[in-house]
Amino acid sequence: MRVFDSIFNSTGMYFLYIVLVFGAIVVAVILLKKYVFNKNKTKEEIDEEKAADETVSRFLEDVNDPKAQKEFDEYNEKQNKEDK
Repeated sequence: MRVFDSIFNSTGMYFLYIVLVFGAIVVAVILLKKYVFNKNKTKEEIDEEKAADETVSRFLEDVNDPKAQKEFDEYNEKQNKEDK
């Protein structure tokens, strides 16, 4: 029995006990966050087209120059005619 007493009461084992206790706390917190405190209880369906439009609108700016706007309009009209 003295062999087991010396093994379980050594300095290295105290370090191992501390690591195991903190590891158990981390595992408990992860499991609680995943299963108990789940904030995303409702899964919202994301419309891919709407998400794409929002992403594009973040990067593009509106055209304020009338000359450039006229050129864009002419190009769009030309493209619409070619598509038909």
